[in-house]
Amino acid sequence: YFNVNDPASARGDIDVTNPDPANSNNLNAADKTGQNDNTAALQAIFNYASQTSGTTVIYFPAGKYLITSDLIIKGRVTLMGSVDGISLFCTESTSALLTTINYEGIAAHDYLDIDRLFFDGVQLEFEQDRVTISHCVFFSNENPSPHARLHKSQVRILDIDNSGVHRPALSHSVFLRDERGFGVAVDVQRSVTIEIENNIFGLDLGRIDWMDNELGTTYWPTLKLKLEFLKNELNLRDDQGFWKSSIYHGFNRDSAIEKNIFNGSPNLFAFHNLNFTENYVRGWDPDSSGGIKARNGEGLVIARNYVDDTGILLYIHERAGRPLPLFLKNVLVYGNHIVERTDPGGRKSGIYYLEPHQDFTDENLVYAGNVFEIEGANPTSKDCIFIGKHANLNQHHVYDDNIYEGCTTPPEHVNIKAAQGTLQFQSGSATVPRDYVAMTVPRYNIAQYAPKSSSG
Repeated sequence: YFNVNDPASARGDIDVTNPDPANSNNLNAADKTGQNDNTAALQAIFNYASQTSGTTVIYFPAGKYLITSDLIIKGRVTLMGSVDGISLFCTESTSALLTTINYEGIAAHDYLDIDRLFFDGVQLEFEQDRVTISHCVFFSNENPSPHARLHKSQVRILDIDNSGVHRPALSHSVFLRDERGFGVAVDVQRSVTIEIENNIFGLDLGRIDWMDNELGTTYWPTLKLKLEFLKNELNLRDDQGFWKSSIYHGFNRDSAIEKNIFNGSPNLFAFHNLNFTENYVRGWDPDSSGGIKARNGEGLVIARNYVDDTGILLYIHERAGRPLPLFLKNVLVYGNHIVERTDPGGRKSGIYYLEPHQDFTDENLVYAGNVFEIEGANPTSKDCIFIGKHANLNQHHVYDDNIYEGCTTPPEHVNIKAAQGTLQFQSGSATVPRDYVAMTVPRYNIAQYAPKSSSG
């Protein structure tokens, strides 16, 4: 895969291994063996591309591209890797673990497009300018020193407005991390119209036969074979699902997280209009370290997700530093399929609203149409929806179509447990926008991970 030649039609405007065929621009060729530092050569190519008019497509043939310090890309540029092979950015700096590629737009409508590239220990960071990333793979193969920047994310997006960009900011990409490092896959802060869809966060590389089915080929037809090659070529460990947060998503507006596979906690906070829909969420012990976490914001929809052996946690929390909005308003939790396996009846295995402090505002939270699959034919507990202390019970609307799977007709609803007072079911179902009703819960046949309390 490091020596595949793509057809001429798959190449771009500038081939980094032959960037100056006429020898007129003083550009040096990049080395694709992984043996020589490409930082200076690639920076010169990026600088040259930023001076051209229109969008410049910079093509990276299959191979390994070693960089040893940060790179900056400017202008309207597309970085494109091999179609059939693997175009891999790598770094040798185990003391830092991450080398960063930054992007700086020049004109108002500049944006960066990255497609079909692999990144080993290389972070992408974008601030203020528009970006799209697709069909990329991120991992860290080096064994870092004790002082490595493990807290860093693999992709960092800050202060970006993707309005008018008719493609997701991040799609069809894979994020991997083994037990040598705990961190964040994607960090999105203070941005607008960021769509994150059809990505995979965490994998067991020893159990990826499910990628032979329609789901795997839909994500990326050649992904399984390339991952198997990288595992053997670079001695990657099987369990690549160690995350503190798969997504750290804060202070964003009008955004969507859709149709992803998560093995790591999506951590959502300070949101204004956020859709979290049709995702497959699983892969850790059902405790406070895992689950869909959503806190402090308004206009949240958590709908049509498959939540396997973990829970949905809604809460209001205050913190030092940048103040969070001290409310949770206009929340719809609808049509999710929640599997309770390790701790059936536990509050962190179901839907749990938590307000540890008084005098915060919880307003118009709706729970409707959720199905709970409880292990065993006769579950000992049907406690599945939990409302913690300090909640304003009048603002929590739980409908009696929250049921457990496998029950007789008519459907039997699950139990509500309120820490203070009594909360009654509301009859029927909530009025739900047609778009959410038409969505499909992703029931994928993916092998279970061995439970690891440290996986996050």
